[in-house]
Amino acid sequence: EFKKIIGEDLKTRKDREENAKRENALMEKWLKLARMDVPELLVEEEVDYLLDEMKSGLESRGIPWEKYVEHLKTQKKDMRADKKEEAIKRIKIRLIINHLFKLEGIEVSEAEVEEEIARMMDQYPPQQHDQLKKQFAKGQSAYTQLKNQLMLNKLFAKFLN
Repeated sequence: EFKKIIGEDLKTRKDREENAKRENALMEKWLKLARMDVPELLVEEEVDYLLDEMKSGLESRGIPWEKYVEHLKTQKKDMRADKKEEAIKRIKIRLIINHLFKLEGIEVSEAEVEEEIARMMDQYPPQQHDQLKKQFAKGQSAYTQLKNQLMLNKLFAKFLN
């Protein structure tokens, strides 16, 4: 029985990795097809966001942000310049995906989000359900992120299946 569980887990992981590869390849194809300029202000805001993400990640692992910045200066690296290309790519992907949501009429109902939240709650012990309900309450960022993920899943299903 243990071997069966491990085998199922490995298959699930492999399927997820394969789906992620297909989704990334599709997004790269969309990027190549897209012809757009991204305003510099949006790029600068996205670079700020990427650097904030990096700072939070480093500090959560106990690495002081100032020490990391000093290290990069000794390497003569410009963090903002290094993140610019990634920022442009992320902005373009968001714009493309939002356009495709509208073009393809992809929407997610409240009922679909609630159903997904219920499915997620089944994976947690009952004592954590109240916390999850608060985290995924309508209007919370986790609710919006989940709704966007469900829309993205529908978009990929439309193009990849």
